[in-house]
Amino acid sequence: MGRRHRFNVLVADGRGVLVRIDGVLDVAYEAVSEEIDDAVAEVVEADRDFVLIDLGEVTRLGTAGIAMLLRVREALGEIGVGFGVIAPLDAPAAGELNRGGFTAAVGLVPTLTQAVVTLSTDTA
Repeated sequence: MGRRHRFNVLVADGRGVLVRIDGVLDVAYEAVSEEIDDAVAEVVEADRDFVLIDLGEVTRLGTAGIAMLLRVREALGEIGVGFGVIAPLDAPAAGELNRGGFTAAVGLVPTLTQAVVTLSTDTA
């Protein structure tokens, strides 16, 4: 099987980190989870205020992917780092989170701008 996802880490407005994932986020959990753990470690070392995960291009979000999002949110919350998930409301990942009742638990918002504003308010 070929690679089923792409993963990019970008700095969002100098205070946070934006992680963009595309493809299937389920069985690829182990590889993505390690990369996100590395990104979280960088956030802590760089003293960033928040981590955003953009799932707008994720074609399928399975239970393992949702579990990873919840785990990362909890870990970041314990050290005072904000967390949010971005996906347009018509994106497959947003639908999966909504059907499972996880939109509030992962902090789902439809746009990067809304996520940055929300987290800037939360961390101010």
